[in-house]
Amino acid sequence: MPCDVPTVSARNTSLQIAAEAGAKALLFIDSDMEFLGDAYAKLAAIPKCDIACGLFFTRSAPSSPTVMIRQEEPDNQFSLRSIVPDGKVQEIDACGMAFTLIRDSVIKWAVEQSKKDSIPPFRHVVFGEDLDFVMRARKAGFVAKCDTSIIIAHRGDVGFAGQPELCSPMAGHLNHPFGMTR
Repeated sequence: MPCDVPTVSARNTSLQIAAEAGAKALLFIDSDMEFLGDAYAKLAAIPKCDIACGLFFTRSAPSSPTVMIRQEEPDNQFSLRSIVPDGKVQEIDACGMAFTLIRDSVIKWAVEQSKKDSIPPFRHVVFGEDLDFVMRARKAGFVAKCDTSIIIAHRGDVGFAGQPELCSPMAGHLNHPFGMTR
């Protein structure tokens, strides 16, 4: 997508183009992600799942996964908490779009729902358009999973004018960049 298009608009346009093309899946990759070459194949191989993601983290310290599960609260509300990575595939309730595969069933649902409700699939909300999208898809009955063995590094180089954000001696423990030990 052109770099002057807002994220929400780019995500919605991508869904529309994928639907019109009859795509089997759509892979969102944020421009500041770093991943190994087999990451897509691993995502595509996750069974019985409509939305699949790798394990990615916030860019700022202390860093935590931006892959979450829903936690019910006593007041009939809920909160989201980061998953605890274990190297396995986990069912999730929300995730960012940093490195996320959306299968055709969800693409079709999102585009049809948007036409029906006149609400875009990705919309501006306080806690993030990507988390909102996945939570609504889950509510509609779709399955979302994260393969926590697929580590996706969140680099600061792009968003920070060439100044690497991962310069902390603890960077290997924060954002899991490649080439560094954890």
